[in-house]
Amino acid sequence: MAEIKKAISDDLTLREVIGSPDIDAFMSAIQENFAGHPTKYLVWDFSEASLSHLSTSDIQRLVSNAKPYFQFRAGGKTAFVAPDATNYRLARMFEAFFELEDSPVEVQVFHDLLTAAKWIDRSRLPILS
Repeated sequence: MAEIKKAISDDLTLREVIGSPDIDAFMSAIQENFAGHPTKYLVWDFSEASLSHLSTSDIQRLVSNAKPYFQFRAGGKTAFVAPDATNYRLARMFEAFFELEDSPVEVQVFHDLLTAAKWIDRSRLPILS
């Protein structure tokens, strides 16, 4: 089973990725993030995910498709949380492609949620239902 859950609290969205969602699921989640009012801070939690099926071109395509929305989160931060080595390397690719696209959003990759929360200056993250 693959799923991308969402929780929002004030100016922070938490996305928990479970299983191995296909690229269309990620595209839908990105578009959903910007429907209505996008939050300044975004955390993608890959702790329960397997991203090994995503290619470099998939990741580049996801970031390119998000580019038109960058302006809505200018000055914000996106954290990718990836405890295991494979997901961490792939999350670093997301970070690199954000930089190549001149994103006005800061992007960092972390091994755990607590460190990501501290980076975005939060003592806690929204609770997923």
